[in-house]
Amino acid sequence: MKNNIYFVFVLLFFSMIASAGISVAAGVGNYNKLNILLLNQDPDPAEPGRYVEFRWKVTKEGVGTIDKVLFELKQEYPFSIDATDSAIKEVIDLGSTGADDYYTLYYKIYVDPNAVEGDYDLDLATTINSVVTHKTFTIRVDDSRNPELVTGIIKTEPTKLMPDSTDNKISVELLNLGADDAELVVAALNLPKGFENTYSYSSISSLGTISGGASKTAVFYLDIDKDIHEDAYPATVTIKYREEGETILKTKELPILLEIKNRPTFVITNVSYEPAIIRAGDKVTMKVSLKNTGSKDSESISLRAFKESSQPFNFDEKSDFIGTLKPTQEGTAIIVFTVDKNAASKEYLMDLEIRSIYNGDVFTDQEVANVNILAKKSGFLSRYWIAILVIIAAIGIVGYLVVKKK
Repeated sequence: MKNNIYFVFVLLFFSMIASAGISVAAGVGNYNKLNILLLNQDPDPAEPGRYVEFRWKVTKEGVGTIDKVLFELKQEYPFSIDATDSAIKEVIDLGSTGADDYYTLYYKIYVDPNAVEGDYDLDLATTINSVVTHKTFTIRVDDSRNPELVTGIIKTEPTKLMPDSTDNKISVELLNLGADDAELVVAALNLPKGFENTYSYSSISSLGTISGGASKTAVFYLDIDKDIHEDAYPATVTIKYREEGETILKTKELPILLEIKNRPTFVITNVSYEPAIIRAGDKVTMKVSLKNTGSKDSESISLRAFKESSQPFNFDEKSDFIGTLKPTQEGTAIIVFTVDKNAASKEYLMDLEIRSIYNGDVFTDQEVANVNILAKKSGFLSRYWIAILVIIAAIGIVGYLVVKKK
């Protein structure tokens, strides 16, 4: 009797263990038999700077259902989830599935533009009943065949861009790092405040086709305000182009820097003349005071005067050397000239050139001085010769009449 009771207990014990084992096995079996197969990758291989789409086929073998499954695609370099998508996707009631009954898992992923060619792991995590498993997919990233335009060598003429300068030439090399051609390439220079595209040149550079792996140079001309300080100023080059075989133009902004260096700057603070009132035929001494308004010492400063052929000036001393001026310091140059005796009475504009040296570079600035010329003063006889003649004539007539009368 006792043996029978003992046997029954043993049988019940093992039955309970077996039942528990079956339940665990069933749960684990359902989970382990969740199959995830990559159906499609577009494009394959993935390309830097472009989106790639993934579709997985998810099936479950075995009996029973799975109430909820969470899929999470791990975002690791160089991949990131598109803003319109979500890294976590939830599937409710994943039941029995067969060859023709499955769930499609979809993700749209962006590949970093600077991704280096190579193989990268993409981790897909699956969570069922708080149990997480991971499945890794190896994704190939190759260099893009599409056109990829970047800036190369940037040159300026002159090599140092200075304030208060015009017609500065800037050459921007555009490299196509892609394999395919970039067609109908047009570049435009966008300048910050204080810079302007030179009016006499186009602000757009048409380059045509840039073949894959090749380059072309866009050329622009710009003017720089005199109030610009030494610094690096950000600008952009806007590129419009068409991919090979496409009809829609693409746009890309490429940043560049404009390096501005200091240069000497001067203002004329005073111009005086001796004599103060200038008349035709006078010899004139003109004193020109210059002030260094820059932030650095300027060396070998000199002033030179020029005249047009029609102007009534003959220079005795047409240039003068000032020397070195420190910031805010002033100096004076003297120009001596003689006004033609037949000069018309009016105001003339005399061209002046300021020459200086800074850091081994020679700079010239153009200024203008106003020279007001009055007519030459007439002598006593020249001013009253008609009256004198009248008086002489009158005296002669009177004398003649007196003599005749006698």
